Amino acid sequence: MLIRDGHYDMEFVGFTLLAVETVQNDVKTLAGALKPCMMAVWAFLLPGVKTLARALKLCLIASWAFILLALVAFGLFFVRIKCDELINMS
Repeated sequence: MLIRDGHYDMEFVGFTLLAVETVQNDVKTLAGALKPCMMAVWAFLLPGVKTLARALKLCLIASWAFILLALVAFGLFFVRIKCDELINMS
């Protein structure tokens, strides 16, 4: 029986603790074995990630420059129209 008088049986508790410790040790062993592999994968991927980030940054700068240029051109166009209206009025 697992529970007696509202308390877990000591054999069940011991077995559960042993199972948890075993799983923890297996996870630590697996993590230790995979760490060099993950480091190698990260070292392989990092230059690509940096290059992609730089490319996205350049695209962002170019798009903002295009928007700014369009706003300036749009503004100059309307200033010229207003100046022509003022000249024609006089």
